[in-house]
Amino acid sequence: MAVGPSLEEVANAKLREARRLVRLERSYDAEKVAEDAKVLFEKLHDTQGSLACLRILVNVALLEERLEEAAALIDGQSAAGEESLLLALAEVRLAEGSPRQALETAKEAEALLLALGDKKLGAELLLLVSEANLLDGNAEASLNAALQALDLCVQTADERGEGDSWRSVMKARLAMGDYEDSLRAAEAVLVTCMSCNDEAGQALALLDLAKAHLSFGHPRKSVKASEKALGLFKLQGSDVLAAHALEILTKALMEEKQFKEALKRIREELSSSLGAGDKRALPRLRFSLCRIYLALQKKKEALAEAEQGLAVAEELGSMKLQAEGLQQVAMLNLHLGSARLASELAERALPLFRRLGDMIGEATVLEIIAQAMKFAAQFEDEAAKEREALEIIEALKRSLESRNAKDFKDLLQICYENEYVMTQDVEEVLGPVIAEDPEGVYDFVQRNQPEKYRIDEADRPEREAAQFDRRLLYYMFRWGAMGYGPGFRLLKTAHRVGTDLHGNCVGVGTLNLMDDCPDWEEKAQWHPGILDCTLQVNVFRHLDKSVQQTSFAEPS
Repeated sequence: MAVGPSLEEVANAKLREARRLVRLERSYDAEKVAEDAKVLFEKLHDTQGSLACLRILVNVALLEERLEEAAALIDGQSAAGEESLLLALAEVRLAEGSPRQALETAKEAEALLLALGDKKLGAELLLLVSEANLLDGNAEASLNAALQALDLCVQTADERGEGDSWRSVMKARLAMGDYEDSLRAAEAVLVTCMSCNDEAGQALALLDLAKAHLSFGHPRKSVKASEKALGLFKLQGSDVLAAHALEILTKALMEEKQFKEALKRIREELSSSLGAGDKRALPRLRFSLCRIYLALQKKKEALAEAEQGLAVAEELGSMKLQAEGLQQVAMLNLHLGSARLASELAERALPLFRRLGDMIGEATVLEIIAQAMKFAAQFEDEAAKEREALEIIEALKRSLESRNAKDFKDLLQICYENEYVMTQDVEEVLGPVIAEDPEGVYDFVQRNQPEKYRIDEADRPEREAAQFDRRLLYYMFRWGAMGYGPGFRLLKTAHRVGTDLHGNCVGVGTLNLMDDCPDWEEKAQWHPGILDCTLQVNVFRHLDKSVQQTSFAEPS
């Protein structure tokens, strides 16, 4: 008769699964499994097992940035197993962005562990010390702690601990700028993790490796490593780390100038993530899409994505994601000329980065604040000049409506000489006046040109332009064996000034440019029909009057 697993075996199996899930940042699942395991360990009166589960619950709270709850979990425990509680407290201090406080707490735990001789817990403590030193900017101390942890894991035959130790070695080597040694450490991680069938460890190592390749200028290698990491994270149901891997992948693709592929990958992942999966992945996907749009000079689209990502981060209450979102929105507002708003957003991000101990993020937002202060006066000056230009155009309109020749002539000269007076603004403001009496306005404008810019009639080679019927043009092209499809019939108007093809004859066309070619802007920055239209304009310079504007009925 088959005997089922004992209660102790079930509890330990659940503990291992909870550890795997927390490494994959599947916080909801990890919390549930750890709570089940804790109940079983309490039934077995296994204090160490219960404390191990407690540490997982603390780590779940830290993943979701519930720092106060994490601290409360530790405070509510008895003095039994004080070394495990101190280790959990050090993890909280590290998550709070206080690496030195974490190191001080770790020292207290180390003294207890030495007395107990618990090498496995000692290795975990050393890995935490390694991470704290790395965050504190002491890469050499981080490396030494990682190597000591590796030695303890080898002594206890803890292969997964060996893999984690090699990962810490790799990170320390990278911080020291030692690319080759970091690659060797990464190889050791992968070999160790494959040996013990640790897929989570493999995926995390590949993600670290992808970051290393990218930071040392090897984007193609980074693409390969991040692709593999992405596949493994998806297989293991880790939406958050999959989004992180995709972030590195798209950065590497952009370094390779593969903007279209980067955009496609993010859009696909974002489409599949909306309304499903772990919501914590959404801000990172939005921020990645924002970076791609920014690289394509689509600043308004980038801003929209960054703002959506920030809104989700605020809803989740994630300090890290809020800080990143505020930084991106601030930077984009600075690029778009909103210096004051950029400064306000950066000021909001600054204390968050300081609480997180993120010195790079802090330096970035301080730079945004400095740039905003530098350009605020300049932007205000530009805005004032643009407002002044609009006031001039409005005055010009009033003088045209009242047919005040002197004011009109003076204001028109100012318009010609003011670089902030845009033609499109003049057309928009004067358009309704011109529409009421086109011939009268034309005659008034011709008679009241500023003396400085007047052109005598004798100097005008042509006074009129011939207008062509676009439909007749495209019929003619088709009959001449140049049949253009709908996507290439972009001419909206067609005019010719002059008749002497070898002298002063100019063809002018306006285009009705439709965005009907998928991803044309990302691919080539030019619509494929534009070149054809330039050829079409050149051709109708040679046409006779038979295709000039006529009363023409569209055939059925």
